[in-house]
Amino acid sequence: NYRSLLKIAISGWKIIDYRNILWEENFILWRHDVDFSLNCSLKLAKIEKEAGVKATYFVNPHSEFYNLTELNQHQIIKEILSLGHDIGLHLDVAFYNISSEADLDKIVANEARYIEDLFDAKPSAFSFHNPIAEHLEFDSDKYGGLKNCYSKRFKEEVSYCSDSNGYWRFRRLH
Repeated sequence: NYRSLLKIAISGWKIIDYRNILWEENFILWRHDVDFSLNCSLKLAKIEKEAGVKATYFVNPHSEFYNLTELNQHQIIKEILSLGHDIGLHLDVAFYNISSEADLDKIVANEARYIEDLFDAKPSAFSFHNPIAEHLEFDSDKYGGLKNCYSKRFKEEVSYCSDSNGYWRFRRLH
């Protein structure tokens, strides 16, 4: 079924990454917030590579389900990157007491440096992990040098389609 979804996406839109957004064109940002399994992410990354799709994998340095510094998990991310995919920061806002845009800017920059140091790859964007309404008010285009997936521009100009947790939210890709 995943291969079928990729075919639908490829047939109707240009799939791009966060580094190459051309706002005047129709596009898809194919992304994964890696909440639970880097092992499953690698399987998806291989299928995407076969289909010619470049995705962005948002990893969480504070995940309860994987450890970016565990050798096996670290190697999985390096393999995903070697397949031509991009990396992003999945920011666990509950880990921090973020009360201002200045706090967010500093934290995103620090976590982006951490990921870059680990994988020799600078993240292109960040997405919030389980944000609360207050965090969604931080809607500038960038924080800490990374594109904000919850920016005002994304919320207003880009349709959102998600199969998060195994069911379609907002719109179905079909």
